[in-house]
Amino acid sequence: MIETKEKFYTAKYDRVFKEIFLKEENEDLLKELLKVALKNVAIYEIKKVLNTEKNSGNIHVRRKYVDVLLETDIGLVAIEINSSVKDYLHVRNLAYHCDTYAHYTETGKYYREDIYIIQINLTYGIKNDEEIMRVYEIQDKTQKKFVKNFQVIEYNMDKVMEYWYTKDEKKIKEYLYLILLDLGKEELEEVAKESLVVEKYMKDLEKVNEDPRFREFMTKEEDERKIRNTEIYAAEEKGFL
Repeated sequence: MIETKEKFYTAKYDRVFKEIFLKEENEDLLKELLKVALKNVAIYEIKKVLNTEKNSGNIHVRRKYVDVLLETDIGLVAIEINSSVKDYLHVRNLAYHCDTYAHYTETGKYYREDIYIIQINLTYGIKNDEEIMRVYEIQDKTQKKFVKNFQVIEYNMDKVMEYWYTKDEKKIKEYLYLILLDLGKEELEEVAKESLVVEKYMKDLEKVNEDPRFREFMTKEEDERKIRNTEIYAAEEKGFL
């Protein structure tokens, strides 16, 4: 009889990320992650988690969803967890971000640039790019910004994870809260010995993985993804794509 090891879902999956980081009692964990991801921008207050369903206003256009959208003391911060890279990834995520920017300026009393509108992309599967982080803004060739408060920050999460695999202690300490997102159970136990925050994260992650309703959801989602991939592959083989 062949024994199969049950899959352990990490927070590189958006559903897991939201289950853990959006819990009210885990705000400290979310703030630590934002502190790492935003580098020199400090967030002191997360005022609320906003509705992540973004209605396009057109019944014929599919609604857009962002993984996480936060109203903070510095402005709006969106987080996108991209577990893989698709050709349309940047176009889709830019559409989400522009929609957030437009909605904010439409509902606000004034047009102002002192409130940030930031999208953080935590992306796995980026190839042929040695940069660990890229910051995208709207600017011309002389680096003059069209607006000052529009930013897309993308992390090459595979490069981040390399620090863990090469045991670069200095970089592990610097990027720990990003590295945590894709550590397995045994690896988390190793880190949790030295951090109560990591221990809390590990316990929450274990609870999520032990929840039969969650596992049913993830199994169904993965099955649907495999079916779509199979159908696309079959269509390509027959020359329909």
